[in-house]
Amino acid sequence: MASDLLFMCFVVGWLLLTLSIFLTLFSRFKHTKFKQHLFRFLNVVLLLQTAVGVIYLMNTSDNSVIGYWSILASQVICNLLCYMSVKRRIAKIKPSLDYFSMD
Repeated sequence: MASDLLFMCFVVGWLLLTLSIFLTLFSRFKHTKFKQHLFRFLNVVLLLQTAVGVIYLMNTSDNSVIGYWSILASQVICNLLCYMSVKRRIAKIKPSLDYFSMD
């Protein structure tokens, strides 16, 4: 029973990772608010996958853990890409002092 639940969480983790990669690639064409909401979603997914990963590590003793580490590493990369995109987009929007002249 516990192994079936862990396998289901493993499959859901891969589905969430696929959705995260798709939305991260799609966010290139979207506005700042979408990227901020996407970043929050990716953080929630990362927390969920980390919690499931800890449970998976506690209940698994064989070498099948490498597959879940790849999910976590890919999710962290998606989060970093989205974070850099949000920061870059906010920096583009925020006016700087170069636009104001005192002449």
